[in-house]
Amino acid sequence: GDPDEVGRAHARVVNFGGVNYAGGICYDYGFPNIARDNAVDGADLAVVPSSDWRGIDPEHGEMAMMNAVAVGLAMVRPVRAATSFATDQYGRVLGSLRADGLSDGVMVVAVPGKRVPTLYAKTGEIVPLFALAFSVLAVALAIVAPRRRSARDA
Repeated sequence: GDPDEVGRAHARVVNFGGVNYAGGICYDYGFPNIARDNAVDGADLAVVPSSDWRGIDPEHGEMAMMNAVAVGLAMVRPVRAATSFATDQYGRVLGSLRADGLSDGVMVVAVPGKRVPTLYAKTGEIVPLFALAFSVLAVALAIVAPRRRSARDA
């Protein structure tokens, strides 16, 4: 599509060998809603190929892993010029391969094929927003309470 227009659809879930696959490309899994859409659609494993470079390695991959873990997905992330890796649904790295030419360039990993249900996958941003609202309320009360006491004491 046009790079100046925001896409409206997300990757469909594809069943192959009893495992539901979905994912995105490159920076897609830097956005939590894309991983969440995959999980809500029934994905078990995310495949997220990327074209990273040393300057954003490993942070770019860790962002993708965090969002996959938030929704309970295992992830395989083949990368062209940085570190490829595969994780389970809990974020444990099952295998990794650097693209520096020091290896044979082949990574073989057994990745679990079932999603783990998570609260974030079901509720989305509701819980973090509730926590933020509670924190703002607590700070506001902490600021107002001493003023009330000092006005009463005067």
